[in-house]
Amino acid sequence: MILDTIGHLSKVYAYGKIAIIGGGFTGKLHNILEPASYGLPVLFGPKYDKFPEAQILIAKGLAFEFTTASEVELKLNELLATGDSYNSKIQETVHSFLGASDRIIELSI
Repeated sequence: MILDTIGHLSKVYAYGKIAIIGGGFTGKLHNILEPASYGLPVLFGPKYDKFPEAQILIAKGLAFEFTTASEVELKLNELLATGDSYNSKIQETVHSFLGASDRIIELSI
């Protein structure tokens, strides 16, 4: 499913298997935590250095960078072939981010 609308993605991720996220070629990466919270592997362009959540998921092998259409095709085929093996690992990682605001406030006091 390809959407080019506002306000629908967060509900649609529940039905997905993989998410390709925009903004990774401009340095303005869109929200990757929404699809990741549903356990979806995420793919995005190479300009994600300002996004710690992207760096963490990439380092853990749970998100994937691409620069060409052929790289997207290869990764999509690989992810579809492995089924849902990433889902629980991705969700666990995203849930480890919960409470970040509270931790920041505690450290600031």
